[in-house]
Amino acid sequence: MPTVRFWVFDGILASGVAGPIDVLHAANALASTSPRTAGSRATSPKFVWRVESLDGRPVRAASGQSIAVDGCIDARKRSDAILVTAPFVADMDAFLARHDQVRDLSSALRLQHKAGTLLVSYCMGSYLLAEAGLLDHRIATTHWSRAADFTRRYPKVELRSREVLTEQSGI
Repeated sequence: MPTVRFWVFDGILASGVAGPIDVLHAANALASTSPRTAGSRATSPKFVWRVESLDGRPVRAASGQSIAVDGCIDARKRSDAILVTAPFVADMDAFLARHDQVRDLSSALRLQHKAGTLLVSYCMGSYLLAEAGLLDHRIATTHWSRAADFTRRYPKVELRSREVLTEQSGI
């Protein structure tokens, strides 16, 4: 069964964690009640997931909500997919100046990509993938309001801000 890890940090959108988890939960529930599984004893879930932070402690969402986590980010622990949550910050310079956090996330993302893990982000999560160098010479998208800033910061990335979804090389 596919394992999805959600990597979280202070300043994220809470919906970027809750929404996808709701979808995975619903997929598991629907799979367990499908006609193909009727009459079978127990159906194992189709998806499992974990919410992880760099230090294993809860994080504070941009809205002030506390997001519980299941443990620490372990760059060596294999998973099928990692969803890098998006920061929701007014000052991207200040966010990226959190050198230890960005450096540690970048390093972990590079290790996971090298291991073949599907990396997923949304909106401004593309900044973290770009900071890790994973979007160099690849297509990507981000929020339209950040397109000029993103292009200035990451000139090696082929930004397609009008597209809702991009995929290339497992990212």
